[in-house]
Amino acid sequence: MNDTTTVAAPLVSMTPQLAGSTTSFIGRSTQIAAARELLHEFRVVTLTGPGGVGKTRLLTQLAAQLADSGDFPGGVVVVGLGDLSAGDDRLASTIARRAGLGDNAADDPLIRLIRHVGEQQTLLMLDNCEHLLGEVGDGPVPRLLNTLLAATTTLTVMATSRMKLGVHDETLLDIPPLRIGALNSGDQLDDDAHEALRLLIDRVAAVHGTITSADYPLAGTLCRMLDGIPLAIEIAAGLLEKNGMTLQEIVDHPDLLRLLDDGPSDQPHHRTMRATMSWSYELLREPEQRLFRLLSIFEAGFDLDAARSIGAAFDLDPDDIQGLLGRLVRKSLLVGENRGGRTRYRLLELVRKFAQHLDTGDDERAALSNAHAHYYAGLAAKARRLWFGPDEAAWLDSTIINHPNSLTAQRHLLSTPDTATSGMNLAIDAVSTRAYVSAGNLNDALRLLARNLESHPAQPSTRHITALSMSMWVAALQGNGSLATSLLDQVTDAARALNCFDTDGAVLYSRGTYHFLTEPRRAHARKSLDLLARAEMVLREQGAEGDAFMAGLFSAMATTFLAGRTDAFAATERILSLAQAAQAPWCLSWALWTRAVAELLYDDADQAATLAKKALAIQRRISDKWGPTWTIWLIALIAIKRGEHDTGAQLLGGASMAQQLAQTSVRGMPTFLRVQEKFEDHARSELGDEMFDRQFATGEAMTREPGERIYALAARPLTAHTPAVPDQACALTTREQQVAALVAEEHDTRRIATVLGISPRTVETHIGNIYDKLHLDSRVGIARWVGRNIRASRETQPSNTGSSA
Repeated sequence: MNDTTTVAAPLVSMTPQLAGSTTSFIGRSTQIAAARELLHEFRVVTLTGPGGVGKTRLLTQLAAQLADSGDFPGGVVVVGLGDLSAGDDRLASTIARRAGLGDNAADDPLIRLIRHVGEQQTLLMLDNCEHLLGEVGDGPVPRLLNTLLAATTTLTVMATSRMKLGVHDETLLDIPPLRIGALNSGDQLDDDAHEALRLLIDRVAAVHGTITSADYPLAGTLCRMLDGIPLAIEIAAGLLEKNGMTLQEIVDHPDLLRLLDDGPSDQPHHRTMRATMSWSYELLREPEQRLFRLLSIFEAGFDLDAARSIGAAFDLDPDDIQGLLGRLVRKSLLVGENRGGRTRYRLLELVRKFAQHLDTGDDERAALSNAHAHYYAGLAAKARRLWFGPDEAAWLDSTIINHPNSLTAQRHLLSTPDTATSGMNLAIDAVSTRAYVSAGNLNDALRLLARNLESHPAQPSTRHITALSMSMWVAALQGNGSLATSLLDQVTDAARALNCFDTDGAVLYSRGTYHFLTEPRRAHARKSLDLLARAEMVLREQGAEGDAFMAGLFSAMATTFLAGRTDAFAATERILSLAQAAQAPWCLSWALWTRAVAELLYDDADQAATLAKKALAIQRRISDKWGPTWTIWLIALIAIKRGEHDTGAQLLGGASMAQQLAQTSVRGMPTFLRVQEKFEDHARSELGDEMFDRQFATGEAMTREPGERIYALAARPLTAHTPAVPDQACALTTREQQVAALVAEEHDTRRIATVLGISPRTVETHIGNIYDKLHLDSRVGIARWVGRNIRASRETQPSNTGSSA
């Protein structure tokens, strides 16, 4: 008599620990849909991801849904394997029992399993397989599954593991952390974009707490600190009741990982976040463990070259690093992401904190910090040498994405006198790439340079002067005149102490930029022309090609805004040729921008629009965050000149909002502001103040909202037009025309004041306005202009409406 007992399997048979959850299931609609689709195509689907990411809960949720689908009449069998060890021989019998097969017979439980699953379509779901995989698929789980799959065509398998099982016909579905969307107080939660926050709200409510919409920004911060890992979020929610902590106290806690050492899971390796990660770490081989510890030094990710550099300092063969990184990715301890055709790696922040807590000894930690710091100091120096060229966009991106690592490296290098010079050079080299300008992270550049200034001895040095000069340059770009002026005073004192005020390239460049952008008086702003020309010459003699180009670019800008037509076109043609020869896209976009300004002010509005839109297209392609702010501004002025007043007003509003977001402002740049006011005044006169302000507000809203509306408006194809900015005679007020006419008659200031009954100071103010509006710089120029314009217009008028002179 056969004493094998077969018990009818329920539709869903689940290990008690997996069946016991009473909490609601939040989010994961994308992963659920993908998993169900994959089950129709593959016999084995493995849900992979880091510990605590929610693979088990997703598995059990899928089990409940699939049991109701009718796709598996043989049942859905869910088996937790966390309690089995690698040397345990109970794997087949454990699965057989869960499938409803008795275990009181002498025959092999594997044979009984094969007979059972061969009868009807059955879904076998295995949870926590990673410790039973062995190497290259030779562990208990892959051996068992390969046997079952070969023996029957009616079995489908879904498993959870922190790495690939290594069985036939297997596909992987990576389970990422929950999504964390940006939220402001009072916003509505979107089901797809705010999974992490919805989970936190739900679990806090389960312990009789409340997160209101006013708490959303702080709660979102906590979710980001927890990497969107569901287990960490559930533990944090429990702390609000168990420890009586507030959200703010949890966010402010100095050791969040230690705080999370008390979890709700019944699975031993899930009881705390530390235990969850220890489970994964203990499954690593020694070289993998060593590299994992070393990788904790990186802030916000790293690439293969950085990992090889660090590994080489600790006797890891550089040729082995890529393979080790791949294994850490497959074992869900490391995340690999494609960025610009290169793989960039990162440890989730809680995983990184765990790796940092592993005992490596003081000597190893010090050596690791040294290796990390010198690598990023060298990378910044290389970026400064090479950014001005065909790979410019890649170097700009590299500098910004490595900013967190640069901060860590700089902090370490500045901490000791022996390495402080390298720390100062790192900041100067990084900011010299102009990456922080392109990214719109001007304050990050200032903070990086400020560390240099705080650490520098009282006695000035060349590096000290360079850091001060670069800080002044950045402040001028922001339109922060007060900061720029304060820094100019410091630059002046330090440079004169070293006798290089009129010879140092960085000092000349920053002084020129300061006068060009921040000087309210046009005559004083013209000081920039000589300073920037000399700066370019000095920097080029020093072999600093990128810095020399930037000085030349600003020289061309200053010439365009402050000199005449002939000089403007010559300067912009030269700088455009230099950018084209270098094949540097960011620099080319600014050379096109500068040439477009010249066309706008002196020649053809249509050509100005074509050039500006080419510049915008390049800036958008290379993900420039700062350039489009000023290109939209320029296209706004061009639109007004072309008679498109509504469009111009909207684009000015969009540019104004973009300036706020990019940490800059035309209001702090008198040279630019004078030009804007001329065009804005005309648009207001055509539209009326109320309509102009309405269109301006529309443009502001277009920039704040998600999407591409403001860019689509700026890039819109040209339409036929009638030039709308009036001729230059009408650009002057009646009083300014009167003053111009008297100047043309060679009257001095006092005589003009007597004729018009105004003060000499008022006359000088009118003459200054005439210079600005007509882009002139002498009374002779005014006389010539009067001959071409005012007198010519009088001859065509039926009556004398000239000046009262």
